[in-house]
Amino acid sequence: MYFVFMEDYRFSFLKEYEKYLSVEEIDRMGKFVLQIDRDQYLLTRVMARRILSQKLGEHFSTLVFENNLYGKPYLKNDGKRFSFNISHAAGLIVLAIDDNAATIGVDVENLSSEVDLNVRENVFSNEELLLFEQVPWVDQKKYFFDLWTLKESYMKAIGKGFSVAPKSCSFLLEDGKYQFYENVMESAPNEFSFQLFDLDPCYKVALCHKNENNEINSFRILPYWEVIDYKMSSGSYILNI
Repeated sequence: MYFVFMEDYRFSFLKEYEKYLSVEEIDRMGKFVLQIDRDQYLLTRVMARRILSQKLGEHFSTLVFENNLYGKPYLKNDGKRFSFNISHAAGLIVLAIDDNAATIGVDVENLSSEVDLNVRENVFSNEELLLFEQVPWVDQKKYFFDLWTLKESYMKAIGKGFSVAPKSCSFLLEDGKYQFYENVMESAPNEFSFQLFDLDPCYKVALCHKNENNEINSFRILPYWEVIDYKMSSGSYILNI
């Protein structure tokens, strides 16, 4: 799993990489009102191309991204050798890769963001709501983000996003660990494993992947020079990953 903190990046160096984006990506980037959001989107796409091209052993410019019916991105030309998922929150981008081409989903949330805890009525199952009411007020925001990141990592892993109602699955705290329960119309609960952790005091990250795989325990925080110094024209830069 790879992490990029936006505060470390010099965005003036990234402008030249816009030419590698597809027409659809350029159009989507242009719809962001704030420059910081356009910068984060551009950095997300450059980061993904930077790492995935290295893993494929192919030139940066040859990568073709497509989306499934629900908007989950995948590489058209990866030969199904691995799978990946991307998430970002204010100030941080996360790229998760599974080398076994299995299902994977990742979500990151900025814990300093304001959140209306009343939205829990729309996203928590009845069982989750009952447990939420027992959580001390001071811990409710943390509890909310724990459940939300877990839910979104699952919805992204199965490739259906918000076409799946967040209330249809539950993460119930039992013996200090979250146990996963889901709508039987989707798939069996024991198909999936979850990892939940904090990345510095500001970010919560949840990862969902197929149960038969080992836990993902390789983490790298990429400094800006490993992206901006990548020789896309020659493909000569080598990153050990």
